[in-house]
Amino acid sequence: MEATFVTSPCGTRWPRTPGNVNAYEKGKGSIEKSEKIKVEVQKIDVEVKDAERELIELKSKEEVEKEKKERDEEVDWYRDKLKSMEEHMTMMEQMIEDNEKRFEHELFLEKERSESLEDRLRQDDDGRRLSALKVRELDLREKELSNVEQRAEAAAKTARECCGFESSLTISDPAVNVLCDLSMVQPLESGTKKDEKVSTVAALLDKMLLGHEQLREILEEAEKYSAKFVVERFTNRFKSLVNISKASMYVVTILVLGKINETKTMNAVKYACSRTMLQLEDDHFALKSGAVPVMDESFKLMTLTDLPGMVELQSNADPVGVEKHWRTIERFVGIVVCFISDVKGKLARAVRELEEFVGEGLDAVDDTLGQYEKLFDVCTSWFGSPYENDFKKIQRFLKICPEMVQRDYAEYVSGKLLDSAEERLDEMTMNWVQFDSLIRRVWESSVVKENIRSEFGLTDEKV
Repeated sequence: MEATFVTSPCGTRWPRTPGNVNAYEKGKGSIEKSEKIKVEVQKIDVEVKDAERELIELKSKEEVEKEKKERDEEVDWYRDKLKSMEEHMTMMEQMIEDNEKRFEHELFLEKERSESLEDRLRQDDDGRRLSALKVRELDLREKELSNVEQRAEAAAKTARECCGFESSLTISDPAVNVLCDLSMVQPLESGTKKDEKVSTVAALLDKMLLGHEQLREILEEAEKYSAKFVVERFTNRFKSLVNISKASMYVVTILVLGKINETKTMNAVKYACSRTMLQLEDDHFALKSGAVPVMDESFKLMTLTDLPGMVELQSNADPVGVEKHWRTIERFVGIVVCFISDVKGKLARAVRELEEFVGEGLDAVDDTLGQYEKLFDVCTSWFGSPYENDFKKIQRFLKICPEMVQRDYAEYVSGKLLDSAEERLDEMTMNWVQFDSLIRRVWESSVVKENIRSEFGLTDEKV
């Protein structure tokens, strides 16, 4: 029998009408839905908590592995560093030991010769003359032995100096100056240390720049001339003022390149020091432009003296080998710094300035010649060789001379052509040095002639 009432969720009975039945159905559905939602929410909460717990465990595991890896890498780095230092110290000790053995052998030979001489003098009974000779010879031998000991000590000191410098900062440290460190690797010869304040190649260069205006002027011309031209002029002038070894001169050249373009020089030095001499020689041929090849990342956290190239250089006890290695580094740095991509354009601008030059007037022969030669040298520096031969250079200069100088020069040359064969002047074979002397005489004569004409009130039309 069908029920005559319906029960609400709270337990109250109501008459079984269509409206109460619908209300009952809705209430029942909402209760079931609510319970279902609560169950699903609980499941989601459990899953979220499980996921968070797994994520935390995963992160902790990764951090532990990362810390372990970093600690292992640090231990390996210190182990390699210690091994390198031990090898370096072993090499130094072996070098010093070899030198000591060689010097001991020399001392032994000297002592044997001295004892042999004493024996001969002892057997000789030629009175006072032989006795005096004996004393003299003994004194001489003592001095020779003393000189040998001094040379041995100096050689050992030089060996310690060559291997003693170590950079303290890595090459990627912003505070490091690789050019300064590089100059410390090559010891300055004792003969050049007249000033106690000058103990390195860099200090010697700074002192020379401070005391010689011509050297400073050459460097100031780097904006006009090509870097290669400026460096050649500077080194030629520097060698005429200071007598140093070729190895030290190569270091001076690198430092001068640094004053012309510090950034490119530093990058080139870092790369060059990271390569052995043979590798760097191969790089000379492979280098097609002024761009420095990419250096291995592992080298960027090393000091300059720990780089393979510097280790090889400092461990080389052969002076000829050291000189050759410095020359290889200097050549590589020079190729990088002196490379110019727009040489043709710079040459064209220099030629245009030479063609537009008009001179300084009748009373300025020195200024006119000086400025003309300077402009011509700029063209030569970019061209790589004399821009024009002497004949064309002379004819170009004559066209900018004052009109009166041109007339007097024509008269002088034509007058010479009418003289004997011994005095004949051939413009085609005349070089610039001869022309410089000639044009100064003609120019001076023109000035005197012009002054005399002015005193008499003469003009060109009256002459």
